[in-house]
Parts: sequence; structure tokens; C-alpha cells
Amino acid sequence: MLSRRARHSILDQAVLAPLLAVSSAICFAVPQQADGKRDSPATTSYSDAPYTGTVPPGFAGNDVRAVISALDKLPKAKSEFETTAQFAKRLNDSLEAPLYGSIRTSSTLAFVFPSGHASSPAGLRASYDADSETMTAEIPFSGMLREGNGYAPQSRAIVWSEQSDSGETYTATNAYGAVVQAKKVKQVITSLSFNLPSPYYYGTPGRHESEIMGTTETVTFKVPPDKARLLKPNLRFAVVVKLAGWRTLSYDNYSPATLDSPLDLITINRYLRCDIQDIFVFDQSTGEILARLPRHEVDDPYANQPVIQEQNM
Repeated sequence: MLSRRARHSILDQAVLAPLLAVSSAICFAVPQQADGKRDSPATTSYSDAPYTGTVPPGFAGNDVRAVISALDKLPKAKSEFETTAQFAKRLNDSLEAPLYGSIRTSSTLAFVFPSGHASSPAGLRASYDADSETMTAEIPFSGMLREGNGYAPQSRAIVWSEQSDSGETYTATNAYGAVVQAKKVKQVITSLSFNLPSPYYYGTPGRHESEIMGTTETVTFKVPPDKARLLKPNLRFAVVVKLAGWRTLSYDNYSPATLDSPLDLITINRYLRCDIQDIFVFDQSTGEILARLPRHEVDDPYANQPVIQEQNM
């Protein structure tokens, strides 16, 4: 464990634990084609209206962070000088009013996930086989959500965005005089969370590592090579949801810097609780829906199972 020098007191670590303010929502860029054969918008903007089933060119869906922020502003508890009836009315009035724009707690929403890569849990990963003219789209699901000192086996998530902000760099040392330059980093991970059983989740029930680390669902569709070359950079997947209640979830983790890993890291996980209605892969430049993750009938695989504790893994 490293100790801070000069004005960097060990007490600084304690103030990093509370939930930090989430930065403003990001916009995903739609890649431009080098050959100029396809017109794609350089940036996209989020909608402040419910999802109606229409997917126009440049479709970006709704903003997960904006919905979480709006829900966080709803009344959470009765004040000292407020009767139970008064609080119930205040809460009911807030739930009936729009969260922002024309979005309400009862609205159907659609969230678009960007193209991802193998080292990131966020976003769609696509690959193409020219021989079979088949595009394969992988949709990553993260593992169980944390619950106390363990995991909640009945919960899963889909990561919508990751954002890291680097802070100050400081000189740190340990008790043996070793010196290293350490950096403060804040990472914000925003996700959709949902409970099992879900007709869109195919993970195998059990206590094995894949259920902790996450799984991937795959859809395939046929497309000729000339179209696939233009299509791949514009592939996205969208998750259509209804809100599951109006309370958001959060879990924060602090990892102090060490000699081997000189990062003073605070990770903030924010979850929007949802019931999934549809998952589809589409071309963001045209709005064409190309494939859907099939629904399936499921029983509750985690009924009556205890929370998986860390020491058991």
C-alpha cells in the first residue's frame, strides 16, 4: 500500500468512496466511409421522446444517463415535517409528470449501443465471413450485479458506456521507501440492468465463472461482401425496454494505487433497472433493422438460490 506525500493525505482516499457526480451524456459518432459511397451523420443526438417503433437514419435512441439523472431527482423519502399521505401525493405527482421531454416512467424507451471491441464490455462486436456471406454480431451481457459482499445471481446487465477521466498525478511511497508516480482515475460505467428470468438471456444457470464475468449472445444474417464493407462500421444494436420501477442502482469500488499498479482508481457503476422488450441489430446510417435476438420461453433458473458470496468463488 502506498502513502501520499506532502498534501496528499491518506484521508483523501476516504472522500473518494461516496458516489461522484456523473458527467454529461456522451454521443456516439457514426464512422464516415472513406470511399464516400454512403452518407453517414458525423454525430448523433439522443431523443427526449418515447420509442415508437420507428428507426430513422442516424437513430441514437434515448440517453441512459439522462433517464438515470431524472429518476434520481424523484422523491426518495418522506421529510420530517411531511405526513405519509402528503409524501405519497408528492411522489405520485412526480411519477405522473414527464421525467424530461415527453418521457415518463411508463414510456417505452430504446437505447442504442455503439460498435465495441474485444477488450471492452460495451458495444456490439461484428465479424464477416465472405465465403458464406454471413455477418456475425455479438451482443455482450455483463455478469451478475454486486449485492453486498457477494453477487445477485438473479440479475444481469448490458454495459451502455464506459468513460474514464484522468486526474492529478502525485508522488507516492511505501514503508520501504519505494517511490512511484501514481495517477488518480475515475471510471464511470453506465448499464441497463434486468432480472432473470428474461426471454432475451440465454446464459446457463449455475455458479461457474462465466456467469460472474458475463456472456455473449450472437445473431447472424446474410449480406453480400460489397454491402458488408460499408455496413460493418455502422452496425449497432438497440435494446427496447420498459422501466422496472423508478429507483436506480449504484455500486462504487475504490482501488488504491500500488507499486505494480500505480492507479488510484474509483469505479462508479450506475444501473437503470429495465424489463427488456426487444433487442435488434441495425444499420445506423439507414435505420434498416437487420436481425433480432430471438425471444425464448424460460423458467426461473435462480429461484430459491442464495446469493453467491465472494469467498465461495
